Amino acid sequence: MGKSAILAANRGSAAPPRFTGVLARWCSGAIDQWRGSPTLQQNVGTGLSLAVALSNLKAMCNRYVSPTAADIERHWQLQPGQAWRGGAVFPFSPGPFIRKAPEPSGAQRELVIGQWGLIPWFAQSPRLRYATNNARSEELSAKASFKHPWQRGQRCIIPALTFDEPNWETGRNVWWTFARADHTPWGLAGLWNTWIDKVSGEMVESYTMCTMNADNHPLMSRMHKPNPSLAADQQDKRSVVVIEAADVEQWLTGSEADARALIRLAPGDLFDAHPLEEPPRPPRPPRRAAVKGRAFDF
Repeated sequence: MGKSAILAANRGSAAPPRFTGVLARWCSGAIDQWRGSPTLQQNVGTGLSLAVALSNLKAMCNRYVSPTAADIERHWQLQPGQAWRGGAVFPFSPGPFIRKAPEPSGAQRELVIGQWGLIPWFAQSPRLRYATNNARSEELSAKASFKHPWQRGQRCIIPALTFDEPNWETGRNVWWTFARADHTPWGLAGLWNTWIDKVSGEMVESYTMCTMNADNHPLMSRMHKPNPSLAADQQDKRSVVVIEAADVEQWLTGSEADARALIRLAPGDLFDAHPLEEPPRPPRPPRRAAVKGRAFDF
């Protein structure tokens, strides 16, 4: 069943509603996750609404705070490269990542600024209508958006001072922020891709953040909204994948098996976590005049 058919079946109409901007990206991304989940497919197939089926989906990391370029270069011992002032990074906004440098450059690694939301080779435009800012580690070798970067070894490190996750233990969403207890930056596992416009030849860098199951983690299992119909060890709570300084080279240049060996949960005492006083909010872009017959992004 395709996205249009799914949406139409739950709307009671032969044609899907027209989604634009953020809503379109979220809905399409959710349906992509539906396609990869037999449990959700079964729920829809047995007559439950799409909204109920999608309630099983887990939000993953959708906001983190990046160090400045100077701090990244100093901590990871990189040569000066692209300018980056640091700060909050949200899906589809620019952010920095570290990857293996091209052979002729003479450098071992390089800092690149790209879109947080990997643009797959088959995308018609860099403005995606589906979410690719998180990549489930269980699906890296199979999911269309990520399998080619994974197979080609296009792995990267995403520097972060903190990242945020939702906590529902009080019965409502309270955002928590996660720093390292040793006060150093996180190095989070990711994949990168360079998308090339077939018409103009424009090259756009992008990346995604890898996640893994955290149902048994003492801290990360407390994040995200629980599904009361599922057992505690079947919630599929998610966590980022932490790459320690000693493992950076293995993640960036090792074999696929070498990389798989690094996809593991970080110990609970590595985290300094606490609730945020204010929830994370993406910056509002400058307002643009509406075009007749077309909704503008918000």
